[in-house]
Amino acid sequence: MANSFANAFKKIMGIKKEEEDKKEVRKIPKKKIKRSSKESIKKAKTKEVKKKLNRKNKSKKSIEKEKKKKLRALRLANLEKAREKRMEEIEKGKKKEEKLNRLRLRNLKKARKERMKDIKEEKAKEEKLNELRIENLEKGREKRMKKLEREKRKEKRLNKLRLKNLEIAREERSKQVEKEREKEEKLNRLRLKNLKKARVEKKRHQKAEAIGLVEQQFVSYEESVPKLLHLANFEDIIKHEKKIILKPNLTIAKAFPVTTDPMFVEQIIKYIRKHNEKAEIVIAEGSGGCETKECFKKLGYEQLSEKYHVPLIDLNEAETIKKHSKKFKKYVYIEYPKVLLDGFLISLPVLKGHVTAKATISLKNMLGCFPARHYGGNWKVGMHKWPIEYSIHDILVCKMPDYAICDASIALLEHEINGYPKEMNLLLAGNPLEVDKKGALLLGYDWKRVPHLALADELERNESGKIQKI
Repeated sequence: MANSFANAFKKIMGIKKEEEDKKEVRKIPKKKIKRSSKESIKKAKTKEVKKKLNRKNKSKKSIEKEKKKKLRALRLANLEKAREKRMEEIEKGKKKEEKLNRLRLRNLKKARKERMKDIKEEKAKEEKLNELRIENLEKGREKRMKKLEREKRKEKRLNKLRLKNLEIAREERSKQVEKEREKEEKLNRLRLKNLKKARVEKKRHQKAEAIGLVEQQFVSYEESVPKLLHLANFEDIIKHEKKIILKPNLTIAKAFPVTTDPMFVEQIIKYIRKHNEKAEIVIAEGSGGCETKECFKKLGYEQLSEKYHVPLIDLNEAETIKKHSKKFKKYVYIEYPKVLLDGFLISLPVLKGHVTAKATISLKNMLGCFPARHYGGNWKVGMHKWPIEYSIHDILVCKMPDYAICDASIALLEHEINGYPKEMNLLLAGNPLEVDKKGALLLGYDWKRVPHLALADELERNESGKIQKI
């Protein structure tokens, strides 16, 4: 089988003919050469060899040409056959495609006809439904109109009944209002009686407090301060207080008697801690002549704070609240430190004279409550502008100090900073106004001729006008 396939392949490619040609060349009989001389023999041989070689070359070329022609003819024949087959297949494909297109067109026409029928049927159904809906809407409207007419009639009846009931209720309400007015008048009469009683009792209490001014000879702070506070029954005054605010006089960073001595404040803190352990104690000041923190540091209040764990509050930087009052004489409103509102405020002044206010004691000490950032910075220029007694009056309207303890061991006469010292050897405690009246006498003034004391006395006696927060 292998040989037959090989022979067939060689026939196609023209190889077998070449082999047959070679055999024929071999079979050509050799011509007999006449014997002659050696040279002629050699020449003859060379000629014959050349002829043979020429023949071989010619036969090879002719064979190759014939093979190429046959191969070309075979290829052309195969190409034509392949083209014919391809054309036949294309024609068959076209015929099939035409048949399919015809079928598709028929099916599309049928589907269109059926779709048109369905659309016509749906339109007919939709028209019927629309007619039914219109009929139902008209029926519903008629029913709704009838219901509305019925409801209007009912509403009219109800309105008539309501009007009658309102008239009845108004009559009853007017009777009740008259009864309530009568009751309110009776209650107001009782309230007025109670208020009168309360005022009388308050005046008595104020007189008792005014009489409660206490003096103590000064020996030393350790000995004299506890004796003074014991004589004033200070332990009973503070025993129920939750927060106690100590307000020293720290105008500038100069030591006693220009400012309140921290040793004096220390003895007061000890006494409070002894008789009211739960109370929160705070030291608050707003210096006018320098930074408050500088005063706390230079005068020894920072050490005092660390020793007894008492916070130091700079009123110049504290959060404020706007306060209004009909009784203000100078300001429309005052930016007042919020910290001072909730607590028992004790003024701790030094007995000093003053250039403009004549005396600076417990009430004048309250000018430190004006925050410097709102009132002119250093020395609080806006607050000190004449008349200064109005500034003192207005700050006291915001809050009068609840108590005063004055260090009059050494007084500073004529000037609050550059005055000359004088030994008084006294400590004062009690109602702030009474303490200031006594202090003014010690400085050589009639308190009635000290303007801010006269205004404070009038303020304490006059209870009209209320402070409103904003």
